[in-house]
Amino acid sequence: MQQPYLPSHSLGSPFLLAYDKQEARARDEKCILHCIILDYIKGDSQSFRSPHKYFVAHSVPIMHNNPTPQCCFDRNCIRSSFKTNRLWTSLYFHRYTIFLLTVRLFFRHIRMKRTRKGRKPDAAVKKVCDIEDLWKLQLEKITEMRKSGDAPVDTMGCHKLADPLATPETFRFQVLLALMLSSQTKDEVTSAAMMRLRNYGCNVDAMLKIPTSELEKLLCPVGFYRRKAEYIQKAAAILKEKYNGDVPDSLEGLCSLPGVGPKMAHLVLQIAYDKVDGIAVDTHVHRIVNRLGWMKTDTPEKTRAKLQELLPRSYWTTINPLLVGFGQQTCLPVKPKCGICLCQEICPSSTAKPSKKSSGETN
Repeated sequence: MQQPYLPSHSLGSPFLLAYDKQEARARDEKCILHCIILDYIKGDSQSFRSPHKYFVAHSVPIMHNNPTPQCCFDRNCIRSSFKTNRLWTSLYFHRYTIFLLTVRLFFRHIRMKRTRKGRKPDAAVKKVCDIEDLWKLQLEKITEMRKSGDAPVDTMGCHKLADPLATPETFRFQVLLALMLSSQTKDEVTSAAMMRLRNYGCNVDAMLKIPTSELEKLLCPVGFYRRKAEYIQKAAAILKEKYNGDVPDSLEGLCSLPGVGPKMAHLVLQIAYDKVDGIAVDTHVHRIVNRLGWMKTDTPEKTRAKLQELLPRSYWTTINPLLVGFGQQTCLPVKPKCGICLCQEICPSSTAKPSKKSSGETN
């Protein structure tokens, strides 16, 4: 069989398909689709009946000595085996299928990339963006979507997990524990862990007496439960020594506790002491306000600073549960439900197609 023409790097774009990934990285892999194509070839590799390690497919352009675009395979790049010729023949006969698949996957990747970025703001968005109260209009629509109050944060948030019949000191400590457990954990898991702690005895003295291994069993399967068990016992020791077994009522005192950040500190002050010193910004709030076009920030702390400049103080308490529930039900981290969102026509990140009615009104 005639050796296929292999282009130089300046003539074609190589697609490296590797089973031995360490060796593959030493070669010139420039195609972002190589993993996807690898899965496709791996699925069909049983029909080749050969223990090959990898092969290289080149997309050859219409130029130079090869006038016909095709998918060529370098037989010299295939690991030697007793069935190399048979494998090479199989690959050669699959060349057109893989070339068409490569083109199809390339355009699918471009289409998905545009979808992730979101559509460009239409006339309705630009018209609203000229008005300073864009966020007010969006908050009105989000409030309307959240009026049912059935999001996980509404029924299993930290304000629902502390025992309202406990002493004020114990209630505040349980609010703090619920927030410490909620990090990187679903509300359902946090709620179940708090119920186990309350049944055991959830106060500062109980957390100091319980063995660490027993506390870990009560917390599991909370995210990072071993680390959080250590933080809880260290925080309980600090509260016992410095604050007479009570939770501090200052932002600085709360942030000095292990495992407590600004978001948790602000929520503890709001729920336990009814004090509003700032906005609690978590990943949901950070993601949503950037999607809505209120600001462009890369960290929750930068979002909190700009959000406190944007929103009046009367919104500081309600904005967190409002947007967190909206992020849990509609504006999801992956595949947001833009089609059912009331903000789709005034959201620059919406992936929903604008309706003919709305486009007709803007014209």
